[in-house]
Amino acid sequence: MKRLYIDRMESIYAICEDDKCNAMQIPISSLPNEAKEGDVIILTNQGEIIIDEKYTCKRKNIIKKIQNKIWHNE
Repeated sequence: MKRLYIDRMESIYAICEDDKCNAMQIPISSLPNEAKEGDVIILTNQGEIIIDEKYTCKRKNIIKKIQNKIWHNE
């Protein structure tokens, strides 16, 4: 199992990064239809790609807290 973050969509590829900032391209056609930038996906050992909704939500909340901290300390 490998966890990746969808950084952006370019042409026919989703540019994803792992926890160590290693980038990889995954064909958008291989992703679940509802996948979007910012989602966390899991590549299973069986070759499936699924969206980790719980981790995606957790990650987005962490990012919002960091942004709020930065914007309120200007």
